[in-house]
Amino acid sequence: MAMFKSIKFKLVLWYFIILTIILAAFSFFLYFSYRYSLYSRVDASLQSRAETVAGLIDIEKPDLILQFNVTGTGLNIDQIGINFPPASNLYPFIEQARIYGQFIQIIDSRGKVVAKSSNLGSREIYLNKDLFKIALGGHFFFQTLKLEENTSVRLLTYPVIWKDKVICIIQVGTLLNELQTSLEKLSLGLLVTVPTTLLLALLGGFVMAGKVLKPIEEINMTAKKITGENLTQRLEVKNPHDEIGSLQKTLNQMFDRLENAFSMQKRFTADASHELRTPLTVLKGEIEVALKKTRRPEEYRDILESNLEEVDRLTKIIKDLLFLARTDNGKDFLSIQNINLSHLCKETIKYMELLASEKKIHISTRIDEELIIQGDPDKIKQLLLNLLENGIKYNKENGKITLSLHKNERYAELKISDTGIGISSEDIPYIFERFYRVDKARSREMGGSGLGLSIVKWIVEVHQGEIEVESRPGEGSTFKVLLPINV
Repeated sequence: MAMFKSIKFKLVLWYFIILTIILAAFSFFLYFSYRYSLYSRVDASLQSRAETVAGLIDIEKPDLILQFNVTGTGLNIDQIGINFPPASNLYPFIEQARIYGQFIQIIDSRGKVVAKSSNLGSREIYLNKDLFKIALGGHFFFQTLKLEENTSVRLLTYPVIWKDKVICIIQVGTLLNELQTSLEKLSLGLLVTVPTTLLLALLGGFVMAGKVLKPIEEINMTAKKITGENLTQRLEVKNPHDEIGSLQKTLNQMFDRLENAFSMQKRFTADASHELRTPLTVLKGEIEVALKKTRRPEEYRDILESNLEEVDRLTKIIKDLLFLARTDNGKDFLSIQNINLSHLCKETIKYMELLASEKKIHISTRIDEELIIQGDPDKIKQLLLNLLENGIKYNKENGKITLSLHKNERYAELKISDTGIGISSEDIPYIFERFYRVDKARSREMGGSGLGLSIVKWIVEVHQGEIEVESRPGEGSTFKVLLPINV
């Protein structure tokens, strides 16, 4: 049952059905076209023979009119004036028809056979009353008759008209044995050829479907081997320009992203555990020391203040982790509105000046007035706080921070520069990764969690902006942020 549900079986089945319909339609078209062509040639030959015979008939009394009337019982013939040429003129021609497999019968307007070819023998072609009436009306017609078993005849009934009256009827016929033989051969050929072609096509379809679907089976087998512990498996792309090759490239790219995501997750888990373990270890150690003996109130106060610092660090780490977790799950929605970025920068500077003054750091600004963007004001403020906080933490005593904001074409260009320790060129590509620190010892000592720049990058990206870093060790860093202006 599984085979009948497979794509391979369905492809071959549809291929077989469509090919069967096409071949059947082609066979019917070929057969009936050939049949029509044969009958057309036979009919043309019969009509040509009848017209030739009609031309040989000599009418000696042209003034004698055929008289008839129509009664309720049919057509009554009164009289006719017609003389046929001598046998030496007409009958040799009639006999010539026999040589070509034809026979001729001439009927006068009373329905009496007045001449016929010898190959008819004692037989006469019967013309019933309805057909005789049609012929006397001046219309010729073709018939296919069965004289004997397995013997069919194509017959033309052709009226000869003089002065708008039918003076006699010529019937020319030919046996259809050769025509039927040709049609039977064609039918037999089609009956043999079409099923054979379908059978070969069916077998070929299974082979071709297997080859076409083989890469998909390889994809399936490779995908089964990929687990959280084994993400190195990749698909072999034999033809990158076809649909299968494009799928394989796309899947390889997806596997690369999965490997990177798993690696980041493992690294994130390890780093988060380490970051949380450090303050907890400090807390545990200081509490154990405090409990070993009775101490003076001042000593307890110092221990509690130290513990409070570690708790603050834990709180910040957990807060940042929760923020990033919400962004990863798509649950941190933005509240988009018009923001006066100039005003927001000035407010944030005032808030950070107290922290900067503790390290005797001077903050200077160059801010264009009334620069409006669209975004989430809380997120943009967090971006400013994180960048300014980094500029203060990693700056030198009596250092400087410069914040500039101006319009750059369709963007608001925000630059925050400091005179701090700087970042090496080897570290710059990684500074936006979670828990990455340029100087791990100094970062922890200063209370950094290694998540601030990751949050900054996410805020910039969700606002469809860009962020760049320029830095030299010992000379400071410049973070440039481009945010789309509301135009």
